[in-house]
Amino acid sequence: MSRRGLHALGLGFGLWLCAVPGVAGAPEEIEVVEVVEASAAPPAAPGPLALAGRLHPALVHLPIAWLLLWLLVDGLALGLGRERLAGCGLLLGALSGLACLPAVLSGLLRSQELLAAGASPAALPTHRALMWTVTGLALLLASGRLALRRGFPRGLRWPYLLLLAGAAGLMTYAAHLGGEMVYGADYLPF
Repeated sequence: MSRRGLHALGLGFGLWLCAVPGVAGAPEEIEVVEVVEASAAPPAAPGPLALAGRLHPALVHLPIAWLLLWLLVDGLALGLGRERLAGCGLLLGALSGLACLPAVLSGLLRSQELLAAGASPAALPTHRALMWTVTGLALLLASGRLALRRGFPRGLRWPYLLLLAGAAGLMTYAAHLGGEMVYGADYLPF
């Protein structure tokens, strides 16, 4: 018998099994289901401020990535003497500081909606305070980096890098707190 014949035989047998009542789970009765329209109105579309707040998860990734990359590049440029990377560190500093602003502002708008939806309010004040601190440090360090773009004094390099590492550490912990608010305290327990 050819392959087509076998396929046709198998298909016919399968259809026969489904058609015989009581065999292979074939339905013995057909239940009629009545469709009922829901009377509840669909939820209202979010307003412009709520919509801006909902952009927060997308907006936080740029300052996180740029701040960590800024630390890496300036650590190489100023800490290990790779002076050719100094221009990249300057650019990353400006991008990091500026990217923090929309992330923090959208977070303020999002926090009210999260609390109304039942998110844990315990982590919110600490998360907010740390992110404002990180934003302030990033803007301050980026401004200092811009002011010293012609030559970074050797005596300021390590304090600058320690402050930058502190900002990156605070940001990492504050981002973890933000994740706890959204996903729950047990999502990534530390």
